[in-house]
Amino acid sequence: ERFIFSMSGKWIDDQDTNWDCPYVWGEWVHSAAQELTIGHSDCHTRTYVPRGGGSAQHYYSCIPDDVVWKLTPLTQKGMTFFIGAARVSEIDAVCSVPQLPAEMDSSEAAQRVLDKERGDDQWQRRVEAKRIASIRHFIDKGGNLIANSAILFSGPNDSISVSDDGTVKVSFEGFLEKTDTEWCDHRGKADKRPVWLIDGQHRTRGLAQSETGIDLEIPIIYFPPSFDLSQSAKIFAEINTLQKKLSPLHTLFMQHRFGIPSPTGKRDFKTPWDDGKAESRNSRANHLSYECAAYLASNEEGPLYDRIKILDSNSSNFAIIKAGQWVDFSRSWFGEGQIYGPDTCTLNQEEINNEVENYFRALVETCNHGDWEDGRHRWCLKANPKGLIQRHGPSQAILKLYPHAWLKAKGLGADSPISVSVFKEVLAPLTWVDWLDTRLKGTFLTGGERGRNALRVWMRNAIEHGEMYGQDEVMSDEIHSQAGRGILSHPGDGEITVVGDKKWPYGGKALVIRAQRPANTLATSVWSIIDSKKVNRSPDNPSIQSSRGVAEYTLRYSKWMDDVDHMDIRVDWYNTVTPPGKALLRLIKP
Repeated sequence: ERFIFSMSGKWIDDQDTNWDCPYVWGEWVHSAAQELTIGHSDCHTRTYVPRGGGSAQHYYSCIPDDVVWKLTPLTQKGMTFFIGAARVSEIDAVCSVPQLPAEMDSSEAAQRVLDKERGDDQWQRRVEAKRIASIRHFIDKGGNLIANSAILFSGPNDSISVSDDGTVKVSFEGFLEKTDTEWCDHRGKADKRPVWLIDGQHRTRGLAQSETGIDLEIPIIYFPPSFDLSQSAKIFAEINTLQKKLSPLHTLFMQHRFGIPSPTGKRDFKTPWDDGKAESRNSRANHLSYECAAYLASNEEGPLYDRIKILDSNSSNFAIIKAGQWVDFSRSWFGEGQIYGPDTCTLNQEEINNEVENYFRALVETCNHGDWEDGRHRWCLKANPKGLIQRHGPSQAILKLYPHAWLKAKGLGADSPISVSVFKEVLAPLTWVDWLDTRLKGTFLTGGERGRNALRVWMRNAIEHGEMYGQDEVMSDEIHSQAGRGILSHPGDGEITVVGDKKWPYGGKALVIRAQRPANTLATSVWSIIDSKKVNRSPDNPSIQSSRGVAEYTLRYSKWMDDVDHMDIRVDWYNTVTPPGKALLRLIKP
């Protein structure tokens, strides 16, 4: 405990029960492979535990007797499963875990999104050595007990028989592999144990590596072959939204693969999603968005091949955006009334995917034209050096820009799907943005959402303005609030006027003041009012959101106005460069 305090600054006894201790007693044993002598049956000779505590390999001198469990049938909604208890050594001996590979290319993960039968035995999270060590240490201490049920599933397999009364029999003869002198439950790296450990892998493996734990009986829930894989996997995913959560990318992968509904619209993947019903619209948007990302990441000839991080095991160096971010920032394309809405879109899914890919092809070609003086690509075709818009935060701006580019293309009379050449015409104002310029990173890569929004605003203003300017003008830090120019510049000054012919607020007659939003500024304006006595009369909430390029403030009569001669109104507009742009107005009392 003193070691943990010295490393983390926290005493274990002072933390709540959900605190994730950074160190667990005994976790260091998994820094190298181990051999254990404890295991199931007298035939067991040794257990090989690989470095990191992964899938253990059990070796036997002979074939053990069948494992037989006497379980109790339980029927819910017409589906029968079984509950009961089993010895840890038996569960460990006959159960494998359908875990994901330690490493996987983004393109491979994307293909698994598009083809749900691909890797259908690899979707569980990988074992964590620290959790195994924690459970082993827990059960070895005093009177600690394990009461949580392990959840098991088996598909059709000759090694397994299940009777209606709840007798489950697992034969070792059907899955053990003969080596020169022993029998083993692995063939190479392939785990041949026929029962899947759907939930409780850390619990079971931790107990199985403890001389105290291996002979314990623990509760089990067993789903027989009459349950299909998707039902069992859905149960696993739903359980893990309540216990230790899966990572966001793993959760998204599971929700899509097994059609898991959610009360949160942006993660609802219930099926069917293409039935045209109003309650399916969130699921439609999520499916189309996620599968679009998967198509782009898996198309070897496309600009985003291996560029979208589908699972945590995918390389981060090459990726420009995570699949969760992709869904968050593109699902709106598929909403009602939007460019690919159920009520507006005439394209099929393949055509939508091709059209989105055409946009990215056009963007890459726009960035990598042949006229850069140094000859370097501004959209890096390798892992590095990445330009600004190939980084995980700023790349979101490309997705938010897409509907505006699409509408601009349609305004040019483009056919569907929109071609690369038409998208290049729309994106031409971005031709001379030097995405490798380090000043851009200092301007837009910091500040989180504010930086991303400022970048999106500049890009949108540029393509809507429609003019292509030279590199000096585009990259200028001295051209203020000019669409398509001055990407590094602070905002220019704006205009402010009084709506109507009133000059001062009186009684029930309020004054409406309107400020024009300068180009290349964020949508929120900040208002201040100082009266002629230098008293601050600014609104309690000085931030006013602009709409359609204007922000309005209604100035109502207040008694203090009787004692002043004038008031000065200032409206500030911001991007990520200081100082802000301003608009000034003096109201003089008649």
